[in-house]
Amino acid sequence: MTTEVPHFDPARLTMTMKARNISQLDLARRLHMHHSVVGSWEAATAPIPAIRLRQVSALLGCDPSSLQRPPDEPTLADLRTLRAWTRPELAQRLSTRAGRLACWENTGRLGTEAEHRNAVYLAAILGLSVTATSDYLLAGTIPDTIILRFHRALHVEPQLVRDAFDRSRRPTRTHRRTATLAGARS
Repeated sequence: MTTEVPHFDPARLTMTMKARNISQLDLARRLHMHHSVVGSWEAATAPIPAIRLRQVSALLGCDPSSLQRPPDEPTLADLRTLRAWTRPELAQRLSTRAGRLACWENTGRLGTEAEHRNAVYLAAILGLSVTATSDYLLAGTIPDTIILRFHRALHVEPQLVRDAFDRSRRPTRTHRRTATLAGARS
């Protein structure tokens, strides 16, 4: 399980520490760790774990997202990491399993292929009405209940969650480029 924060911005950490008049040594002492660890985060030579980013932001009196570069078009995984939460932590807040959240983040779909063939079964797994699940299966629209779970857990606008679900469905630029190159070679 990846616990690092991919959008962490060492320069933002340094600027925030300077603005709060907190040195590497001060921050390291408050975190009960060696100052070289804080130095490695500032130098971008070591990743910062999500739990540490939450601790750092609490000590600096800022939101974890203020120490990160927000992506232009965030996916569900991006929305989670901007809060500096691990997948199991957000899954718990959403009242679902980490594996289910992984499916949502990696595919933008509410269930597996097999689950998508049975609206009643998928509705039971997700705690949704069969009607909402059927509408999702027919139109691809994520049910409002799921959107609102993310909205409440992440404190982001529902439309941002909808857009993130849609972006999670699309392959990344790298995958599209690879597929295009592979097609050109055939």
